[in-house]
Amino acid sequence: MKFMESTTIIRNEKVHLSLASLIITIIVSLIIIGVGLIIPIYRTINNQNIYISFIMMLATIIIFFPVFMYAPKRIILSDKQLILQKRIGCLHLSYSEMAEVCIYNTNNPFAEIRTFGSSGYLGFIGNFYSREIGFYTAYVGDYSQTFLVKMKSRKKYLFSCEHHADIVFTIKQKL
Repeated sequence: MKFMESTTIIRNEKVHLSLASLIITIIVSLIIIGVGLIIPIYRTINNQNIYISFIMMLATIIIFFPVFMYAPKRIILSDKQLILQKRIGCLHLSYSEMAEVCIYNTNNPFAEIRTFGSSGYLGFIGNFYSREIGFYTAYVGDYSQTFLVKMKSRKKYLFSCEHHADIVFTIKQKL
């Protein structure tokens, strides 16, 4: 990985899905497979309109791929930045651009208002709003392991990972 060549890795923590997100992911995946693949294949075998089948398969890919692409995989702390490793690509947040970091606890993650993204499928990913935080971008697998990063630019990010309290402690030492 490119970011590992010039920096020293301090911590590397995995993001895992909560039970609720895992169940939602399995159910939605089965629906996507059923609607997006099985029905078009069935229609094609029975010589029904192939264009409708093609459009259904394309729609399935268009819906699934962006969510998969942004799904969080790991939180990596280097000597200079926090790195969110997504399924495809990374998000880099420099410690020098951070204003604050803290553990975030919520009793009901489904009370957060999603403005754009996924509320449970492969995690809680996208843009959200809550009364407590305001508008923020989430890369959360499990809301019981979340921490909030406020940037000097006023952007807010909500992340989750195993040992999130240790991550917060380490980042606070860097600020």
